[in-house]
This record gives sequence, structure tokens and C-alpha cells, in this order.
Amino acid sequence: MKEEKVLPYPCRCGGRLVKVPMHVEYFGIDFGIREGHMCTKCGDEYLTDEIWQEIEDKAKGLEFLALREK
Repeated sequence: MKEEKVLPYPCRCGGRLVKVPMHVEYFGIDFGIREGHMCTKCGDEYLTDEIWQEIEDKAKGLEFLALREK
């Protein structure tokens, strides 16, 4: 049986947050599988600040290229 990585703080609903791989899509851009946190009670999914920053930076760069091509 695989051991879950439980975070030391709860979800806003009071459930446990565990680290899980999740598929990330942002503004229609596929960023593939990233590690995130999911609540075992309500099912809400969260990404770390570092992952969000990486995704936003990449999305901004892709948006710039798309605007430049028009």
C-alpha cells in the first residue's frame, strides 16, 4: 500500500491535505502533470505558490508570442 504524504495543516473544510500528482490546465494551456495538494474530505485541489508562479510565467510568455504572431 502506498503511503500518503499528509500536509501538517488542514483544508479550509477541516479535511486532510495530501500530496498528489494532478493534471494542470490554465487558460487552455496544458502544463501536464504537477504535484499538488488534494483534500481527502471535500476534494478541493491546490497548487503550491512555486508551481503557480512557474505556470503564470510560462503562460505570460506564450501569450506574448501569440499576440506577436497576430
